[in-house]
Amino acid sequence: MDRLKTGGFSDDQARASAEALAGALSETVATSGHLSAVETKLGGEISAVETKLGGEISAVETKLVAQISAVETKLSAEIATTAATLRAEIEKSKNSLLIWLIGLIVGSTITISGVILAALRAFGKVP
Repeated sequence: MDRLKTGGFSDDQARASAEALAGALSETVATSGHLSAVETKLGGEISAVETKLGGEISAVETKLVAQISAVETKLSAEIATTAATLRAEIEKSKNSLLIWLIGLIVGSTITISGVILAALRAFGKVP
């Protein structure tokens, strides 16, 4: 206030100016108490958000685990069905091949026997 008086302010002007400056500074300057209060409030809000997100993440994780399990079950059933179908087709093909092979052997045996018999007749060995 003395500086204001030295600068040409009257007592009332110096006092009013000093009070106005003090009021403005006290309203606009943050104190360590203000900062602590804001820090405490933000810490609480951050904790609340972390808790909420943790719960949401757990819910999504649980849902995904259930969906993955359902897909695994479905795939296992489809694999088992496909394997059974393939086994049946292989067995059917194996049986068809075996029948064809037996027919080939019998046919070849008859043909070879006929050729041998014809050769024997040609050489007069069989009547």
